[in-house]
Amino acid sequence: MAEKMQSIENLIGRLKDLGFVNNKYDINVIQFLIDNNYYRVKEYFKYYKQYMINANSQSSKSIDYSNVLKIYDLDSQLRNCLLYGIEIFEITFRSRLIYYFLQNYSPYDYQNKKIYIDKYNTNKNLNYTDELLKNINKWISLSKDPNVLYCKKYKLKIPIWMAVEIMPFDTVSKIFRLLNSFDCKKDITMSFNITTHYEDFEKMVRSIVVLRNTCAHHERLWCKNLHITPPITLQSKNVKNSYKNSNVIKTIILLSDAISEIKQNEFFFRSINNILKKNKIFTGGIYNNGFKKDPPIVSLNQRPGGFLLKTVYQKIL
Repeated sequence: MAEKMQSIENLIGRLKDLGFVNNKYDINVIQFLIDNNYYRVKEYFKYYKQYMINANSQSSKSIDYSNVLKIYDLDSQLRNCLLYGIEIFEITFRSRLIYYFLQNYSPYDYQNKKIYIDKYNTNKNLNYTDELLKNINKWISLSKDPNVLYCKKYKLKIPIWMAVEIMPFDTVSKIFRLLNSFDCKKDITMSFNITTHYEDFEKMVRSIVVLRNTCAHHERLWCKNLHITPPITLQSKNVKNSYKNSNVIKTIILLSDAISEIKQNEFFFRSINNILKKNKIFTGGIYNNGFKKDPPIVSLNQRPGGFLLKTVYQKIL
């Protein structure tokens, strides 16, 4: 039997039971719940309450809901900032995949099963390579890109530099992951200067894909653990113990390192850091996913790996 739709009054009653609302007719709360689905926001209230209890706060029974709204707003700011960095990484990754792919294969080999590792999941009765090729063909058939339509109209083959731009990032990442040329994968990995192991880089890209999808769908980052574990690379290994409970902060650090290498500056890292500095409770939920302790704010001079090229430039000068 389907659950009955809850009225705004009932939803406010739930928040009141948690200690967030004293006046169930508060117009600000009513408007917030009209504009933001209760199902989307309820976890923010739940984890904020948990934090107050863990902190043995005297005010845990009666909490100003506006404090939760600040967390909600910071989560939105962080997602938008991350999407900016993810866009840079994604575009760069696509371009470098094309460049190094063409050093090892023909422009049309991406549709050839022979260039991929034959990987099979017996539990799911799934051949990953067959699934990838099926998805590649699906996105090509669905594409309304003028160049793709032109090729289809005149029965021309579609080269990889065209195909990669019409596929979702997840599909593009699987092309990289399943390539059978380890030299190609290593060249792409080394070009980012984050790790020397392509296996770690595969995991890193997959983690960024998951982070991207989380941000793009406006899902909560605060007090959340991504379902995939990012690798500990040269840049991030010094913080693995400090942030062992949160895959979110691990992936953010990896992304930040990648953007610093791509753009040759620390702008993205500073932008992330500025958001995390605004609220200790928000920062705790991003770093530790459980408020077991208050995490330190990562400053530029403490950042794992620093900004490596900055030191190089100083030596040259």
